[in-house]
Amino acid sequence: MSQPSKFEAARTKQFEEARFDPYKQRHGLFSIPGNLAIGDDVYAREPASKKGPDGKIITAPRNFLTIMPKTGQVKEGYFSTPEYVCGTYQDPPPKYLKERENAEKMMSFHGKPWKSNGAFKEPLAMFEYSSVQADQRPNRRGPDGKITLGPKGFFTCPAKRGSGSATPGVTIGKYPEYMSSPYDSQEEWLREQRRKEKSLRLDAPFRPTSCNGRNFTNSKTLYDYSHTLASAGKKTTYDGVKHDKPFMPFSSTLPGNTIGKFPEHEADPYPEKEKIAGKNDNLIWKSNNYKLKTWVSPPLSSFARNVKTALAI
Repeated sequence: MSQPSKFEAARTKQFEEARFDPYKQRHGLFSIPGNLAIGDDVYAREPASKKGPDGKIITAPRNFLTIMPKTGQVKEGYFSTPEYVCGTYQDPPPKYLKERENAEKMMSFHGKPWKSNGAFKEPLAMFEYSSVQADQRPNRRGPDGKITLGPKGFFTCPAKRGSGSATPGVTIGKYPEYMSSPYDSQEEWLREQRRKEKSLRLDAPFRPTSCNGRNFTNSKTLYDYSHTLASAGKKTTYDGVKHDKPFMPFSSTLPGNTIGKFPEHEADPYPEKEKIAGKNDNLIWKSNNYKLKTWVSPPLSSFARNVKTALAI
């Protein structure tokens, strides 16, 4: 027995021993439940071969989700050619007309003999020959000998500074006058656009032909108003004696609604609080700090030094 066949026999034997048998409990109470899947490849699933019958690797069909997505607005970037979405009020043009013309043109050349465009003529020199001539200055004098002054180019001159409405000569022509437009010109333009779009519509919502939406019969006859409707309440008027009433302003607190100046607010004075007399109120105050004590200082003339200086002793 060769070495690979020996290993294959050992693997087959171990696999058969490990196969689940519900009637044989190998681990007693700790036996695991068997697999409920039914099939031939439940225990030994062979991997799918990536090679075909010819021995070559299968490369198609490819999964487009595993490759980089295509970008760009070209035909290769879409799954299908998008259809043309026409306008609201315009007929759609024929689809794929350009592609069909190209296909018909290509098919018309099939079966015809090939025709050459002719022999290619190679030039003798890379560049064409041009005679070298000295630059001649243009003659700006006319038949009479005078210099011809043509129209000046305003692009070659320095631009003039200033405003066209204030500085003359800045604009080529006359300064345009102000043309007033209606105040609601924008709304009128939008209204005209809506009217134009509405005229291009092929269908319109249903609209009755009766004037102002009136019916052929009266509303009371149509809806059977047999009962009497409640009349609107009437205002009662008093024709008796009218006595004089005192004048009362509508809003007397607001300034300007009174005849005179509104009086300023005067606050009531606060009540004065009386001090309750205590037992130590009659005692004389004495300071406990000796630094605050003062005494009468003698005049300068009574100093012994000043007296000696004054008497020249």
